[in-house]
Amino acid sequence: MNSKFKIIIVDDHELFRQGVIMTISKLDFVEIIGEASNGKELLQLLKHQMPDAILLDIKMPEMDGIETTKLVLKEYPSIKIVALSMFGDEIYLENMIAAGAQGFILKNTNATDLKRAIETIAKGQQYYSEEFIPYFTKKYISSKSQNEQNSLSKRELEVLSLIGKGFTNQ
Repeated sequence: MNSKFKIIIVDDHELFRQGVIMTISKLDFVEIIGEASNGKELLQLLKHQMPDAILLDIKMPEMDGIETTKLVLKEYPSIKIVALSMFGDEIYLENMIAAGAQGFILKNTNATDLKRAIETIAKGQQYYSEEFIPYFTKKYISSKSQNEQNSLSKRELEVLSLIGKGFTNQ
């Protein structure tokens, strides 16, 4: 990546926000161009700063992450939004995906996984914490079970599960 990937961090907990900023600032391909404590602050910030991506908490005062995602993408559809939340409930995941988020990272992630997530998003791909693998697997299987010719075999499901746990194809 020739130019740095520009990110804004939005979280209502300042200590957590500063920790994320400190962690991400160590990545040579990333530039933190702003921070906000809620969706309204972010919308004001976007009038002056244009990020490539926004790491966005879901539960915030003033304006939550789901509403913020909808408003940001309506006005700035090229920005990649990634939920950064301690809430791993399927309803939050589904609502953020429906709002247009390209990823969802749980706050219990480590620096290595956060780096991987940002690299993935910077390449234009989606990223979801591995805790969501069972959700996507279940959703895929239930939608495919209606069409038996596209069902995964027991072995394919086993391999998918192992990949989700970080095993290689070896």
